Amino acid sequence: MKQRMMPRPAFWEDARLQKRNHPSLMIELLIFLAVFLAANFAQSLIFTPPLLVWLFRENFSVMLGSTDFNALYERIAEMMSNLPSWLMTVMLFSFAGIIAVSILHCRCIEKRKLATMGLCKKHAVTEYLLGLGIGLAMFSAVFGLSVAFGGYRVTGLVLNSSGVALLILTFFGFVIQGAAEELLVRGYFATSLGTKAPVWIAVIESSLMFALMHGTNSGMGFLPFLNITLCGVFFCCYMLKRNSIWGACAIHTMWNFTQGCVFGLNVSGLKGISTILGSEMTGFNRLLTGGEFGPEGSLCTTLVMLAAIAAVLYMKPKAVAPPLQFKPTAPPAV
Repeated sequence: MKQRMMPRPAFWEDARLQKRNHPSLMIELLIFLAVFLAANFAQSLIFTPPLLVWLFRENFSVMLGSTDFNALYERIAEMMSNLPSWLMTVMLFSFAGIIAVSILHCRCIEKRKLATMGLCKKHAVTEYLLGLGIGLAMFSAVFGLSVAFGGYRVTGLVLNSSGVALLILTFFGFVIQGAAEELLVRGYFATSLGTKAPVWIAVIESSLMFALMHGTNSGMGFLPFLNITLCGVFFCCYMLKRNSIWGACAIHTMWNFTQGCVFGLNVSGLKGISTILGSEMTGFNRLLTGGEFGPEGSLCTTLVMLAAIAAVLYMKPKAVAPPLQFKPTAPPAV
């Protein structure tokens, strides 16, 4: 029963056989922090140029002529919290830098094949399409609960024909963003932990790090932190049961897209994304709305995530081929 609830996937065994070294959990954590910083630097290299262009275009005269640096800093901070929709979409595409660093680390440093990150070729399209449906259903359940309990209401259709192209681009931006976080935290970090630690430790530690990655987002607090941790547990358990990361990537993508682009809500504290429907809070009960963080900081998400984790734990593991039998390379003769 325990093996069925929390199986060790075949690609984790492949990773253990391929991984060049197996440092302690503390060293593995420090390595992850270094990879995380490098990944964010790579993302900033992509996002900073268009951001600077927009900032200078909006405040060129102020930036050149003002000597009040405090006022200038406050103005820039205000603008950063209200980015236009097109720039938010550019930011989502900049997550490609995180994907590149995660893959390069696993291939070049850990000497692991892409399949050990859960990027299995077999049934990839089917797994992804299934994940899109699950992600849509899960966040719709969160929003439905919040509306039923009086947290939000839909104000009407806000998307016009001129915004359809941007909405489509934003969806693909979320495809990249969802895959980036899954590959970094689950495909790389959780798998690397799983080569040495018990499965449950790899799941919990990677999920806590996933929540800490959102620690600077607007509106972060105890309940949002708990919910993001539960999201991490769910994504990791789903990956383990399906022996593939494609479904987790798709659920992550569609959850965020439905939240930000279908219902027009803040996504983990981020706002300004192109949307189909307009929604607003009907009260100030943060337990029902999540406040500035968005519905992911509400009890509605807590309930849906706990139910989802329970369901995936009792899901029958997907049958796969046994792990590859990599033989360790013999040391050179001396």
